[in-house]
Amino acid sequence: MDLKTINVPIKQAYSVLAEYRSRYPVSNEYPFLIESEETLELLKEASQSIPDSTSEIIQSSYSIDPNEWLAKRREEEEEEGFTEDLILGELSEQLLEQLLAETQDISVSSLKQRTYKGLSTGTEVLIGLVSIEEPWHLPAILKYGDWNDCPHPSVHCALHRKWQSEYGANIIAVTHDTIECVVQKPPMDQEKSLELAWQQYWYCRDIVEQGCKTVALLAASCLKEAFWYFWWD
Repeated sequence: MDLKTINVPIKQAYSVLAEYRSRYPVSNEYPFLIESEETLELLKEASQSIPDSTSEIIQSSYSIDPNEWLAKRREEEEEEGFTEDLILGELSEQLLEQLLAETQDISVSSLKQRTYKGLSTGTEVLIGLVSIEEPWHLPAILKYGDWNDCPHPSVHCALHRKWQSEYGANIIAVTHDTIECVVQKPPMDQEKSLELAWQQYWYCRDIVEQGCKTVALLAASCLKEAFWYFWWD
């Protein structure tokens, strides 16, 4: 894994991360949070199960149509009896109006409240630095996934390429079983947020089935939201 890290006191982590993010367009060193040394070791251990090189994973991702991959996941479940009604749910008009009225930001102060639940434990955090041309290359460097229901690294790359293009979404924090993203252009209406929520569900069903329980509530969490969270059991 071609990765270097710096240890940063938790109180300085977000400002240091923001500084490295601002340098990325020139430095090509993409920064992201790694919760701890233990998390780093788990990431390294998991990466050893993927024989493909980083360049092979990136190249393979171009052969994956994200929309076709998502549709295939759905078709496979429909063959087993899946229907939308099982997981869709609904939103109250009151909650929808409240969400539409809210705004989100991706400032350092907002990061402190959201990413890794505020990094409330420990005294230090790692900032990973990888030399990549695009933020969506990160899963290829980490060789992330291909266990249980977590997709192969090439699929992560394909979907994050799509979301980077459409929503300005970049991975900002990683553990061995979670990915968090910061989002520059989140969906601003109910229709777009529901469309995105279905994409996220087929990418990472655990965030619904073991999390918010319905796609409607996931859609609500996507609406005008500057942060995404994915977790695989």
